[in-house]
Amino acid sequence: MSSNNETNNPQNNSNNESDNIPLQSEFDSGSDVTSDQNKGNDKEKHTGKINQWKEYRKKWIDPLVIVTIVLALATFWLYKEAVKQGVLTEGALKEAVRSNSISEANLNLAKKQFHSNDSANKINLKISNNALQTQINSIKQTQFDFEIENRPFMVFINIHLDTSFKNNVINITYTGYNVGKFPAKVFYMATAINYGIDTSTTKLFKITKWTVRPSKEYLPNNAFLDGNVTLPSNKQDINFFKNGLIHIFLYFDIRYFSSVLKTTYSSYSVWQITLNDFKNIDVSAIENK
Repeated sequence: MSSNNETNNPQNNSNNESDNIPLQSEFDSGSDVTSDQNKGNDKEKHTGKINQWKEYRKKWIDPLVIVTIVLALATFWLYKEAVKQGVLTEGALKEAVRSNSISEANLNLAKKQFHSNDSANKINLKISNNALQTQINSIKQTQFDFEIENRPFMVFINIHLDTSFKNNVINITYTGYNVGKFPAKVFYMATAINYGIDTSTTKLFKITKWTVRPSKEYLPNNAFLDGNVTLPSNKQDINFFKNGLIHIFLYFDIRYFSSVLKTTYSSYSVWQITLNDFKNIDVSAIENK
């Protein structure tokens, strides 16, 4: 009976297994400790991250860093603008080159047109000048023919240079000829020789006095008179002439009277004598009045 009482009364059974079962408070107490430790670790991690961020933020908030970033952004913006302006400038340059090419083409076209018009004008002017000269020559010929028929008219022909230049003297012979229908009474005739580059005083090597013919001749129609004129020179100047570097100039001044017409006439002429190709003598009138 007693054994049954022990069995039925668990409190009196010291060997009851319930004595070995942990209390709920113990479970709760262990559970809180682990949780607090985890929370502490999380807090430390969070605090570490906050501190890292603060350090990171402190580093980037540094004024020098901010200024550097601003300058970098400004530089980048300026670069973009420069590139943009460069593209625009390149486009403007291409347009300018194109416009310049067009302008140059127009200028060349205008030049061609001008030269074309200028050539046409020159041709027309040349034709007009030729036509005018033909008319002048015709008038001169008509006047000459009239004067030959109505007055005495003295001319000079057969002008000849002695190319031997004996004793370095220039010797020229000539013939005076009355081609008019009326007689001529020659009361003055003078000749002169000069030589140089041209007839201007500053370019003459030699300036001489006039040689006056002493006698007075009466020359009817188709009559003539011969004469000559000389000029002492030197070997150097004669060599200049032989090499075509200078010319010899022959001057005539003649005055005569028509007894029939009771009129006095005068004539002045200049002749140029040139040695061409070291052998051919060319004689031409360069002034006649």
